[in-house]
Amino acid sequence: MWRKWLCAIGCCSGMAVNAAPLCAASSGTQQMPLIELFTSEGCSSCPPADAWLARQDSSKAILLAWHVDYWNDLGWPDPLSQPAFSERQKQQAGRFAAEVYTPQFMLNGEPVAPGATPVVPPAGTAFKLQAQLTPSAGGWLLHLTGTADRTAPLIYRAVLVGASETHAVSAGENAGRRLRHTHPVLGYWSLPNPIDGYFIARPPNRRPVQLVVWAERQQRIVQAVSVALAGCASR
Repeated sequence: MWRKWLCAIGCCSGMAVNAAPLCAASSGTQQMPLIELFTSEGCSSCPPADAWLARQDSSKAILLAWHVDYWNDLGWPDPLSQPAFSERQKQQAGRFAAEVYTPQFMLNGEPVAPGATPVVPPAGTAFKLQAQLTPSAGGWLLHLTGTADRTAPLIYRAVLVGASETHAVSAGENAGRRLRHTHPVLGYWSLPNPIDGYFIARPPNRRPVQLVVWAERQQRIVQAVSVALAGCASR
């Protein structure tokens, strides 16, 4: 079963990680695609989409799985879900007058047609986005630089992404199944501009493995970069 909302109801409005200094990465000058999946452990239609995301090559696209919370009242609370993740989906879908449902894919910020999976176009030229993290008590300080033109303002956002997890589901539409999740989003931030020393808090009881930062222009994602957190432990 899938669950959806019409956007009239409640809607708002290359990751080629170069060998940079420890706790830093650069996007290069080609756009790195960003694929988002909005999913839930309470949705019986979601495991095939979760499996599709797990099969994708993370060197060719940044991959994010957002676990939404609007299934939580239907028999099974998804332990990876957060209200902010549902709001992200509603806002982004609303910007394109699209419906909100699970599973839902987005490519570079734009919703993919229902039932379809993203088809990544050839990489285009984009500005270079560089991110550096400084370990801090309870998290990291983020420093961001780039060479974007100023024809339109940019909005920057960041997420912490966790390691793969497998959960046993005992209620709801997926009762009795063990579900494997890859690229789960653990935390989400809308960033100020400029970004120099913005604090990214480490989530409790979860192990983040990468920080992803992207830039949006006119609702579309125009560049993204991923920083591996191995060897970059917070204090």
